[in-house]
Amino acid sequence: MKKTNYKSAFLLVMMVLTYNCLKSQDRGSVWVHGLNSGADDWLKYEQLFKAERQLFDQVTGATPRHYFTNGGVKSTASQVYTSYSIGRGGQNNRTIYVGHSNGGVVGRELDVNPAYSNSLGGIITFGSPLDGAKIANTSENGQADNFVNDGVDKITRGPVRQLYYLNEIANLLGWDAIALLQTTIRSSVIPSNPAADIGQQDLKEGSAYMNSGVRDVITTTPKIHVYGNENGPVLWHYLTSYENIGAHRPLSDDTQFVNLADLAGDIYNDLMWVNIALAVETGWFTFGIGGVYYGWIANGWAEGRDWFRYDAENGWNSLIGSGSTAFRSVCYEAFQFGTYQNCLEQVRLDPRHYEDYDCANPATYTQCDYYYSPVNGQSDGFIKAPSATGYNSDWSNNATKIEALGVNHIEMLDNPRIEKIFRDIFNGTAGADPSFRTDPR
Repeated sequence: MKKTNYKSAFLLVMMVLTYNCLKSQDRGSVWVHGLNSGADDWLKYEQLFKAERQLFDQVTGATPRHYFTNGGVKSTASQVYTSYSIGRGGQNNRTIYVGHSNGGVVGRELDVNPAYSNSLGGIITFGSPLDGAKIANTSENGQADNFVNDGVDKITRGPVRQLYYLNEIANLLGWDAIALLQTTIRSSVIPSNPAADIGQQDLKEGSAYMNSGVRDVITTTPKIHVYGNENGPVLWHYLTSYENIGAHRPLSDDTQFVNLADLAGDIYNDLMWVNIALAVETGWFTFGIGGVYYGWIANGWAEGRDWFRYDAENGWNSLIGSGSTAFRSVCYEAFQFGTYQNCLEQVRLDPRHYEDYDCANPATYTQCDYYYSPVNGQSDGFIKAPSATGYNSDWSNNATKIEALGVNHIEMLDNPRIEKIFRDIFNGTAGADPSFRTDPR
């Protein structure tokens, strides 16, 4: 009888067990870009963490993948499911789905749609409008276009009214920069044909898709929502990032338009005061005509200054739905000089009883003033934080929320803080859901 080599058999069994153990640690990964965006959006992090972690691509072939989003969320979800063969090669439902912006909404569709049930082992969304994107509404109804036109009008009033300073403004500020700013605002918020873009229609607040019940479905799939909380002014940070990504510049420096807006505000403010001084000086010699003329010019510079410093930011936050109006009342004791004067007259007529009048008492009254001021809520400069965390979506009830402080919507694609958040998620640290833990290779 042949002698059994128990040692060899033992080693073979151990090798098989070890292989299966290591294989079981591998997790499929799906990386999906945003609305009308490109396949390269997630390229940096997709390649980085596939090399660093035990993540593999769902199917063989070239990555990353591009999806056509103008057919709507359901259409995009079908493309993703087909291209990745999710559920058929999904490593026992351990697949990690990573979606940016609209890509996160597509991930939810895959999770709740019965046609794709039990296909994902975890979903990570970055800046995804889970309750809808207000900018989709305002870009379609004309508010965004009005915002741009109003800004162009206000920042050109001073220079147009005072052509003498055109060269100086051009040298200090650069009209090319102003033109770039206008173009960037318009191109970043106003699609060419929003009514024909079903993807944008789906993302509107209160859209038929958002109100179809998709937000009400509760699943046990582990979820993480990463939401941006950009520093103010969010508009100028966001526009810089938008320009940088188009010019293939690093997204980490998002201060170009911030500095431009600061400089423009200072220049416009200085020229406002120059014209106020001229209004005062010439008004004496022209019987007020010169004062009115230079006052009109000064008002033009003031409106441009206010747009750069305040109105642009407040208007933008209103467009994306993160602006709100705060109410405050301030009450104080006011003094009526006329009443006091009448009381003194009575004392003069009857000086022997002056102590009976107490003139200060009837002359005072309580005055209350009411103030309304804009307040900007948390957002990534494009999607407000409540929507990015699924505040009104039951589907998000079991989700872990992670704040990306100082990161805007575009910077989520390439930012040191996002890289750290990814590592925290895959390490299961910093409050991240341990379900997403993925060991290093």
